[in-house]
Amino acid sequence: MYDKISAEELKKKMERGEDIQVIDVLSEKSYKNRHLPGAVNIPYREIGKRRDEIDEDKEIIVYCNDKDCDASPIAAGKLVKLGFEDITDFEGGLLEWEKARYDLE
Repeated sequence: MYDKISAEELKKKMERGEDIQVIDVLSEKSYKNRHLPGAVNIPYREIGKRRDEIDEDKEIIVYCNDKDCDASPIAAGKLVKLGFEDITDFEGGLLEWEKARYDLE
């Protein structure tokens, strides 16, 4: 199983410099348009093929567009099946982040 996190909680983790890896699981085109600060792009369909880019020693936080987008829960489930243990889904995604008026890259 995996945890869920809000924009406010994620922002606090970032500000405290916690040992996390934030993964944008949307398309490369979407990622280039806008993404969370410091996030890397691994589209959810490529999680299995690109597992070597994921740091299993960190808390892994995945996100997609919003609560109606199923890409991040799918990615979180895949990561659990691959044996990763510290997985969190930022289910509010880009939309919640923008509504909170947090910076994007």
